[in-house]
Amino acid sequence: MITFAGEINNQKTMIIVTGREFRASQAKYFDYANQGEDVIIKSRRGSFRLIPVTNEDVVYNDKQLTEMIDRALKQVQAGEVYEMKENESAEQFINRMLEDNDQ
Repeated sequence: MITFAGEINNQKTMIIVTGREFRASQAKYFDYANQGEDVIIKSRRGSFRLIPVTNEDVVYNDKQLTEMIDRALKQVQAGEVYEMKENESAEQFINRMLEDNDQ
């Protein structure tokens, strides 16, 4: 089963394919996803959305994430934290932290 999508009346639609069709034509569906189309793959195990990973995406495994959290907790325990000053905007707070890290 393939349900094609595109733009109908300026409404973005999606492409829905079976797992079998996806396996047979993966490159085509990867191209659609890279072009911003919503690609949904339906199988007996459920439906899955194909989303490209970009340079802005960050992917961590469980070990990396746990290490980052542990390191952050140690920084908090050591008092290595930033606190917002009274009447300080979020932008001012972030800029202050960035300036401190540049020094």
